[in-house]
This record gives sequence, structure tokens and C-alpha cells, in this order.
Amino acid sequence: MMSIRSSEDLLDLCRRSLASEPKYEPPFEFELSFADGYDQLLSGSVEDSSSDPAGVLARARDRGRLLLAAEAGAGKSSVTVGVLRHALDSQQPAIRVDLRRWTPSIDDDWRRLRESDSRRMHLLLDRLTNSSVTERELRDLSGGHDVVVAVDGLNEVPLSATKGVLWVLDAFAARCPWASVIVCDRLQRRALPSDNWALATISGVMDRVSTTEGGPDNALLLDITQARTAGPHNEAAILLAHVVGQARLSEAELYQVTDAALAIYDAHQGRFW
Repeated sequence: MMSIRSSEDLLDLCRRSLASEPKYEPPFEFELSFADGYDQLLSGSVEDSSSDPAGVLARARDRGRLLLAAEAGAGKSSVTVGVLRHALDSQQPAIRVDLRRWTPSIDDDWRRLRESDSRRMHLLLDRLTNSSVTERELRDLSGGHDVVVAVDGLNEVPLSATKGVLWVLDAFAARCPWASVIVCDRLQRRALPSDNWALATISGVMDRVSTTEGGPDNALLLDITQARTAGPHNEAAILLAHVVGQARLSEAELYQVTDAALAIYDAHQGRFW
């Protein structure tokens, strides 16, 4: 485990935690639209927008809490990672919590710690990040810069935990004015813990020709090999169902598409690119 003794150590830890995430060249371009509430967000009547990562960070900093809600496959993970990398380039510590790594063991510990928001936050930072870090380290070693904590995959945790996760993050933002939280979620209405949350959705993704380091993530690519995973929150399964519905594929045609995709996957040793 890396010893964190300075602000530069913290930044290096944050960079290491994002090293395995896809990196797009040229940089991934997007547009986020901001809303005052779910009614406006879900109706699509949003006009206030930004395609600047610095603008997104400013929005998160204003309220301390930003919830990015978009359909499966819209690019939530890619947009968020790009915003975090921009923060790091500006010497702003940024860490990513991946809720898709939630396990039965973590769920048991989460339930056991129900009386302590701070200990639950420690659990998220310790076991669901690529590089474990503590709230105290983020506070003491941020070098005077605001800290960004991005939490990806709220819709991936058990329904019994989603409300608690939001409450823990809301409490974290309340007691840590030096930090802001960005949460990625499926586009759906949530009961938010307070009125302090800003809401946003992805309103545009720019076409581009590029190369990627590490390849595309599951927010941009339908990994058909994962579509058979059980569970109502599997994004690949939802995307596949959408493709089948839009193309009006028969069961036989679905199997043909699946077999062809698996053949490509196997031929490229587990990758589609």
C-alpha cells in the first residue's frame, strides 16, 4: 500500500487509481445539461448546458453534490473519468468510487455500519476505489485545492443500499466543505437526501475518430458476453434488449447476432477493439 505523506503523493495516488480507465485521444467530448429538479430532467426541457470539464467541476463545487443521470450506454463513466482527469491536471485531487464492485461481503459490512455515516464513507473509499484513501488524507493533503469524489454506478448496488449511499454522500459533502461529490446513476427519479443536489444529464456526445489507451469502457460499448449476467441492473442486458426491440429481431436473429459478436470477441482474445 502506498504511503501518502504529501499533496503530491495524494495526486499521484489519484492518478494511479485512474490509470486503468480508458483514455481517449483526442479527449472525449461531451455536453451536459443541468436541471433544477427531476421533472425538468426527465421531461428533457433542459437548456442550461456545458461541455467544459471545468464548468462541470464548478457546478459540483457550488452545491457540493452533483448527480449525473443518463440512460444506459450514454457515456456516464467516460464523461466522469474525463472530468476527474481534468481536475488532476489542475492539481485538484480526484478519486473514483466504483459501486459496480459491490459484493455480498461489502453489503454485509454496509449493513453492519448503518449507525455511522463516516464509517460507511470510509468503507466506500477503502474498498471500492483502485487505491485506498481516507477522508482525513483527502482533507489534510489536498494542498488547498478542492477534492472531487466521483461515485460511479449507483444503479448497480442493491436497492436496499441506494438510499443509504446517497445519504452517506450527502453527509460527507455537508461535513467536508473542501470536497464535492459527483454521482453517476441511471436516468430515474430518486428520493434525494436534501435539496442541495444539482442534477445533470448527458445531452450530447461528439463524434470523433480516435485511438484509445486501454479500450472503451462498458458505458460506451455493449459487451454482449456480459448480457447473460443475471440481475435487473446489468447495463449490457438492458442495452441488448433495446437493440433487439429497435431492430425487431426474431429469437433466431438474436442468436445469430450474439454468436457473431462472441466470435469477434474470441478472435480478439476477449476484446472487441
